[in-house]
Amino acid sequence: MKFGELTYEDYTEKIKAFHGTVAPGILLGGFMVNLAMETLPKEGFYDVICETKTCLPDAIQLLTPCSIGNGWLKVLDHGRYAAIFYDKYSGVGIRITIDKNELEKWDEIHTWFLKLKPKHDQDTELLFAQMRAAGTSIFTMVPAKVHQNYLKKEKMGKTTTCPICHETYPAKHGSICRGCASDLPYDLIDPDDPTKDPKAVLLTKTPVAESVGMHLLHDVTRIIYKKEKGVAFKKGHTVTAENVQMLRELGKNNLFVAEHNPLVKGYIHEDDAALAFADLMRGANMDFNPLPKEGRINLVAEIDGIFVADEVQLQRFNESPGVICATLPNYTVVKKGEVVAATRAIPLYISHTDYLKALNCLKKETVFAVHPLKKAKVGILITGTEVFENLVEDKYTEIMQAKVEAYGCEVVAREMAPDNVATISDKIHQMIQYGADLIITTAGLSVDPDDMTLEAIINAGAKDLLYGVPVLPGSMLVTAKIDDAQIVGVPGCGIYNDRFSFDLLFPRLLADLDITTSDLAKLGNGGLFYK
Repeated sequence: MKFGELTYEDYTEKIKAFHGTVAPGILLGGFMVNLAMETLPKEGFYDVICETKTCLPDAIQLLTPCSIGNGWLKVLDHGRYAAIFYDKYSGVGIRITIDKNELEKWDEIHTWFLKLKPKHDQDTELLFAQMRAAGTSIFTMVPAKVHQNYLKKEKMGKTTTCPICHETYPAKHGSICRGCASDLPYDLIDPDDPTKDPKAVLLTKTPVAESVGMHLLHDVTRIIYKKEKGVAFKKGHTVTAENVQMLRELGKNNLFVAEHNPLVKGYIHEDDAALAFADLMRGANMDFNPLPKEGRINLVAEIDGIFVADEVQLQRFNESPGVICATLPNYTVVKKGEVVAATRAIPLYISHTDYLKALNCLKKETVFAVHPLKKAKVGILITGTEVFENLVEDKYTEIMQAKVEAYGCEVVAREMAPDNVATISDKIHQMIQYGADLIITTAGLSVDPDDMTLEAIINAGAKDLLYGVPVLPGSMLVTAKIDDAQIVGVPGCGIYNDRFSFDLLFPRLLADLDITTSDLAKLGNGGLFYK
């Protein structure tokens, strides 16, 4: 019995030297590697994806040229004792894992693998003997093809120096290294560690009466109950004798003035920090006033439209120490000049380290945007035999017409169709010919046997169809596309409920925003409209 060029004894000694002990998982992994080598063509060049981080990767590294360091071994910790051995160019290979039926034939391996007994109660000698006897028979394998994105070997690229720790790192990781951008699992004991910054700068206080003739280091706010909140004195204001009484009435017995705090090394003033943050956050159709107010910068919409935020970047920024950004809810419809977001540093002076960490969370012009809403040409298709045959009065047309006209859209076609797949499909195509670029079908989307609208939309050639949203009322809504026309299938609940799922998604459709299953899933949080 051999493992590559190694005898069983040589292999176990190599395991012990590499791992510290002869671990059963590495021993068993040797048989898996043997099976792969026996099965795959000899002339190929192979990489491996291992689906557990425990033991099996060690066997692969001991017996093949593949290692984590050279990138030929990738570990995806799915917690499964399995590996895919594949041609590094085509991705074609085999996936090998434990055969459950074969496992049950070997009682000690079965007990060890499923952890049916504590380790100290297991018979290691018997376990190893059964592994030798079972060999490769304990595995099963199936053909597999690795996805294209795993076939590309990632290059390190250019390196740069981190401005916080002054160590080199791949430039593609961002403006600071990943170590400084995240919480490290250790603290450096070295008192000269350059990454250690005190969190609060010590500023010199000056009594108000002694501040006359000096310049304020920050805005001073005045709040009058239920009447006023604003800046009483701006940063840089020269304090006069006449100001002293008012400052005391505002609760200011001491001030921070520029003359007694001439230079704060290693820190960024709140105004300068807010300006830098706003500059990165400003996206399409947005602007901000470059003069901070009370340390805050407001970002405003330059057009009527829908406000969209990158929630991942926003959360990362707000998780950074000493900074905040508050926004309107994502996908809010806004008017020109409306404040959509505001950002600031929390302390008067933020440490340079925390400032750089916050900047690293933001990718310029991708954090926020205001997207214009098109004036769609809308077709409304009422479905249902009971309405088509005048057994029930149509109320849905006026409801949907009012909703779309509220956004400046024009209804260019109105049609009715019975619960018939072919007829509904034909009506959809007729509306497209009439010039409609957004078609709303009503009802016929539930589980009733007469509901044919969903099938008709599919039959009409719908692409990118999504059916079902976690919103109540209106969970059975449909979105799709037919050529360049958008299709929205609204359930019957809109006749009764003033607000339902359509109201959440319609502005996004007018902004031509892609809607994914992930986007729909997020609607569940706050998607309950019932009172």
